[in-house]
Amino acid sequence: VIRADHDGDTNLDSVYLINAFCEWLDQVAGNRPLVVSCSWGGQRGGRDGQTIAERHLSSLFPLDKVGRAICFAAGNQGDFLIHAPVAVGTQARPGEFSWVADGRALVTIYVESDDLDDLFIGGVDDTVIDPNNVHSYVNPLTKHAVLQVGVTGNGKMYVYSGKGSRIGADAYIDGRAVAFSEESYDLSKQPAFPSTADNVLSVGSYDWNDQFSYRGSIRLLTDVVHDQPLVIGVLSAYSNPGPRRFGDVFKPELVAPGQWYTAPAPQNVSTMRDSTGQYHTFNGTSSATPYTAGVIALALQANPRLTWGRLRGLLTANLTEDARTGKTPNGKWGYGKLDFAAAERFVTAAGKSK
Repeated sequence: VIRADHDGDTNLDSVYLINAFCEWLDQVAGNRPLVVSCSWGGQRGGRDGQTIAERHLSSLFPLDKVGRAICFAAGNQGDFLIHAPVAVGTQARPGEFSWVADGRALVTIYVESDDLDDLFIGGVDDTVIDPNNVHSYVNPLTKHAVLQVGVTGNGKMYVYSGKGSRIGADAYIDGRAVAFSEESYDLSKQPAFPSTADNVLSVGSYDWNDQFSYRGSIRLLTDVVHDQPLVIGVLSAYSNPGPRRFGDVFKPELVAPGQWYTAPAPQNVSTMRDSTGQYHTFNGTSSATPYTAGVIALALQANPRLTWGRLRGLLTANLTEDARTGKTPNGKWGYGKLDFAAAERFVTAAGKSK
C-alpha cells in the first residue's frame, strides 16, 4: 500500500505529479498487487470527473487491471456552503442565487446546455461584477456550458434562457470566507477533486470513536465541526456529500471510519498526545481513506488475481446499510458503510472469488 497524506486543499507543490507517481508505481510494482491511498483533494473542476488529470488518472487504473486499486479522500468540506442548484428560468422569471463573500470570489455555473448564445447572466441590485473576469465556454466532453464570473462582496445573480428553456444548472463559489445564502445553498454534489474520477474510489468519513487516552485517563472527543458529543455511526459533519454533478455515478462510493483515530505522532509536531506521548488524535476523510486502502490490501492478499473492477464490485456489494445510512446508494453514503462487518464480508468474498 502506497499512501500520500495531506489535510486540506490541493495546494501541495507536487499534486500535479500524481499521475506520474502512479505510472512509476505501476512499473515498480510489476506483477505484485498495488494499492494507492491519497488523503488529499480539493474543490475544483466540474465535480464530474472530466478534467484531463482525472481522465488520465482513470486510464492508469483500468477496471480490467489485475492487482491494482486507488483510493482518494472525498474531502472535508461537507459543511461548506459552496454549492447551489440553479433552475435556469425565463427572462420573466430567471433562476436566481445569492451569496456572502468577504472580498473577492469566483462564481462558476455549470449549465446542462451547450448553447452559449441562449444563456444570459447578470448581477442583481448592487452586485459587484469584475468585467475583466467573466468567461464562458462549452466543455467538449460533457457538452455543458461553463460560466465563470468574478465578484466582490455579497451579491445575487440571475440566469435565464433566451428561448425560455427549462435547464438545470449548478453553481459553485470559491474564495476566502464565502458561502451561498440560506435560500440558495444545497449540501450535495461537492466531492473533492480528483476523487470524482471514474476509476478512483472516493471515500467519505463516519464517526466511530470518541475516546482518547490522555494523561492517564479517558478523554471524550467531540465533533470537530460543531464541538458537540459524537453520535457513533453517523456521517461525519465534514464528510463531503455527493453524488457527482450529473449522471448516475455515486461519489463517494463508500464511507469508512474517520473520526477519531489514535495515530503515531511525529516528534516535531505540536499536538495533543496520548498518555504515552507517542500518539495523537487523527480524523477526517484523510483517515478513512487509508483504512479503506488497508482493507482492499487484505482482499488482494486473499486473492491477488482480482481486477480493480471486480474488487470494487465485491466491495460495494458487501457494504453495510443501516438506519444511519438509509437506503443506499445515495449521495452521502454512496453504497454504504465500510464497518468491521462489511470489511470481513468483503475480504472473505474476495478470497472465494474466481
